[in-house]
Parts: sequence; C-alpha cells; structure tokens
Amino acid sequence: MLVDYLSYPSGEEWRKIAGEISLNKLSVEINFPSPTKAIDLIVSQERKDWLMLFNNRLGEVRQTYIFLTHYYNMGIPDDNWHKSPGDNGESIQYYTEFEDKHYYIKHMYDYYADILYFKFISAWDTLSHFYNVYYEFKISIKYISRYKVLDRIEKINPDLYECIRGVQDSEAFNKFIEQRNDITHNFSPSQIDSGIKRYNNGSAAFSIGKYTTTRERQNNIVEVIKMTIKFLDEIKIIFERHTVK
Repeated sequence: MLVDYLSYPSGEEWRKIAGEISLNKLSVEINFPSPTKAIDLIVSQERKDWLMLFNNRLGEVRQTYIFLTHYYNMGIPDDNWHKSPGDNGESIQYYTEFEDKHYYIKHMYDYYADILYFKFISAWDTLSHFYNVYYEFKISIKYISRYKVLDRIEKINPDLYECIRGVQDSEAFNKFIEQRNDITHNFSPSQIDSGIKRYNNGSAAFSIGKYTTTRERQNNIVEVIKMTIKFLDEIKIIFERHTVK
C-alpha cells in the first residue's frame, strides 16, 4: 500500500538536499530607494508586494524540491524502462526493474514533481507582474504575458532583457516549459503514452510509447533551479544599478 512508503525527510536530510544546490539562494531581495513623494508610496508598495509574492512562491518551490528529491533518493530504477520482447513473451515489457515498492515511490516523486512545475512557472509569471508595476507599463493584468512584458523591457533596459532571454531561450528552460504543458494538457512525461501515432493519410501505427525517465526530469529540474539562482543574482545587480524612482 502507498501508506507503507510515505516518509518525511529528516532535518539532516533536508539540509543536505538544500545544500547540494544552494537551494536557500532561490530568492531575491532588491534594495529600492525610498519614495520621495507621497504618490510614489503606492507604486513602491505594489512593487514590494509583487516581489514578496514571487519569493513566497519560490519558497513553495524550495519546499517541494526537498520532498521530490527525498523520494528520488529512495530509488526509482526506470533508466531501462522497457524491453522487447518481455520476460514472459510480451511484445513490450515496461518498468523492467521495478519491484512493487518502486511504483509507490515513483507515484510520490511524480506528485511532488508536478507541483514543482506548476509552482515554478507560477513564480516566473509573477515576475512579469513585478516588471509591469516596476516600470509602470500599465499592461492590464488580464492581458499580461511574459513575452508582452519582455518586448517593453527590451526598449528600456537591454541588460535586463538579455538576462531574461538568457533563461527563457535556454534548452533547459524550454524543456521545463514543455514538460509542464504536457502535465497540464497531454500525457504527463512521467507516464508512458499510448504509443499510437496517426498520420495525415488516415492510417495509424502502434509503437513503444514516449516516456521521460525520472533521472531526466530530476536533472532538468536541478538545472533550471541553478540557472534561476544565477539569474536572480544578476537581476538584483541590474535593478539596484538602474533604479526607477
């Protein structure tokens, strides 16, 4: 039963997992100049509120990362996730090295991984609201998007623009986005899909399904977190050097 494999990382393990990738650095504090006019107090407070929300969401990412890595370290042997023919004559055999416990461990890893993908992209989207308020773009919240804000930033702060593009154009980030979208709209990357392919001429074929191993997912998550930590260090310098009063 699943309940037999539920566990909580100890304080020592928590600190070890966090220390391996400097997880506590996944946040940013920016020193803004104090407003000099009463009217500026509103804008100043709004900037701080969006930045606080961003950091709160990153806090949820940090916590979720601890839990998914805890289950990852328990072992999920899916590097060799299929073979053909199978041991009992099947055309394809999946999860060839799994024992019963591994299905439960993988279930918990996938659960926390899905949460992390959503929390991380939610945090990243919050930055768009922060930029919108910080530079007073006045884009309606209803219509705001990462790319609409980025177009505005390019014209007024090329350093910040290049910094953001460096992350958003990276292979790791785009793979992360693709997996998040698949979790939401398609077969999750952690689930073997149907293997059915349909062609324009109306024909169809069956083959081995698509699947992303746990190791691949974990490596991508770690890479994106490390990239984001570096990005936050860079934008802190940029904002404190080019402050908007």
